Amino acid sequence: MIERPTKTGPVRPSPWDAIGVLFFCFVLGMVARGMFDSFVVMLRPLDESHDWDRDQLTAIYAIAMTCWGMGAPLAGWVFDRYGPRSVYLGGLFLMVGGMLLASTDHGLWSCYLGPGVAVGTAGAMLGNVTHAALVSRWFDKRRAAALGLVHSSMGIGVLVFSPLSHLLIDELGWQLAYRWLAAIGLGILLPVVLFAPWKRFLRGNPAIMTSVNRRDPASGQDAGAERAQFTSLAGAMKTWYFWSLAWIYATTGAGVYVAVTQQVDYFQTVGIPPLDAASLYGITGAMAPIGMIGFGFLADRFGILPSATLS
Repeated sequence: MIERPTKTGPVRPSPWDAIGVLFFCFVLGMVARGMFDSFVVMLRPLDESHDWDRDQLTAIYAIAMTCWGMGAPLAGWVFDRYGPRSVYLGGLFLMVGGMLLASTDHGLWSCYLGPGVAVGTAGAMLGNVTHAALVSRWFDKRRAAALGLVHSSMGIGVLVFSPLSHLLIDELGWQLAYRWLAAIGLGILLPVVLFAPWKRFLRGNPAIMTSVNRRDPASGQDAGAERAQFTSLAGAMKTWYFWSLAWIYATTGAGVYVAVTQQVDYFQTVGIPPLDAASLYGITGAMAPIGMIGFGFLADRFGILPSATLS
């Protein structure tokens, strides 16, 4: 009998693990953002079926965006403490619960609490914080491009769910449309959240994780110090990079989403048919992947700071 040699040492990760991280994060981001931005299509039906003021209606989206931002630290804390499955599961049930609450039409408060607080917080938990933490464990040299690809899922979600939301509203009314969107989101994302190998994804590529965590016993220096500097949140907050990025995100968001909220309704006001108006908004979202993926490749090629400055 010939004795076969056995492998020793750590098992080399499969390239399919990295592809799996990109795929599952893309699906989660696409559906979550599509459901989040369905409110832009819902705005006009809500306005027509209630006597609420326009500022009361648009406050729903403002609350959602605020909770998205404030929920990001919560998503990071849950990820660090309990792992990605817990973050995604919590975000999924907040998203579905918020949309179902809106469909009950119990009053303005149900929209503030549902599409506002619940869906906004869910967007953070199903969004970029957790995706970035996972992708960075599997991609090193092409990390910016990988992150750009995953984040571009938001634009694809808007492209798909905006016309879908209008079709559901046209056929069923806005209340049943909310329920169907909740069911579609649950049907797509629940199997992903429950059965994707998140523990394996969380371990990351050993070569990347070792270079980040290992210290040379002789010198006490980080083995990956020649590539990058890693710091705590408190340390990052002492740098101008952190506050510059925070300012860029704040001003960009304020400029974009003030107009975005009214876009579909405005298109219909000037005579564009409702389905075409929703589709145009979806096409606007589809432009996002071009910029995100393109600038990701530029960041890998020329550096993050020049690319961010150019954008």
